[in-house]
Amino acid sequence: QTESLKKLSEEDKLLLLEHEEVVAVLSSRRRLRGMDFYVPNPIQYAAHKSKCKTLAMVAGNRAGKSVMGAMECAWAITKKYPDWFPMERRFNRPVKIRIATDRFFKIDSVIEPKLRDYLPSDEIVQVRRSPQGYINKLKTKDGSTIEFLTMEQDLMAFEGQDLDLFWGDEPVERRRYIATQRGLIDISGQTILTFTPLIEPWMKEEIIDRAD
Repeated sequence: QTESLKKLSEEDKLLLLEHEEVVAVLSSRRRLRGMDFYVPNPIQYAAHKSKCKTLAMVAGNRAGKSVMGAMECAWAITKKYPDWFPMERRFNRPVKIRIATDRFFKIDSVIEPKLRDYLPSDEIVQVRRSPQGYINKLKTKDGSTIEFLTMEQDLMAFEGQDLDLFWGDEPVERRRYIATQRGLIDISGQTILTFTPLIEPWMKEEIIDRAD
């Protein structure tokens, strides 16, 4: 590489340095404001453009399901929607968001990293964690909140709260889903479901029922 650089003209060296500086700046901006660099794939785009109150992206691994859910949350918090996003689903006030997945480790390995990839870091003002280190609540500078729940928690954790947006990443057990929907009724909240159906839903529910 050193020999190759020696053969470059001074003009080429300057261009190479400028290119490296631009790459570094873009990389830094992507870390701070990942949502500004988001380009949805065709399936994500179709889901985002829907005017339905309940959206479901059911697909295999690496299809962008969790990214789609994270972006819906980022837009709801920042209100910086793309021009093509339907007006009917836009929020113009602080929102209460619930994110639920199947296991605690999924919050740590999938949900929190995806949110931090796309939600601007300067939007987050407070993070609360469980004694085990898992994030369980996040507050943003406009007063919006995100709570994190899993199917491993007691059913009552899903009851008794008004919600604007629910994102269920991985299949949600029926009773916990119904409890969450009750919290969405009064303010006509939205539901985002993203999962890969690896086993039959009734089997998933039976397994969780036994665990309870």
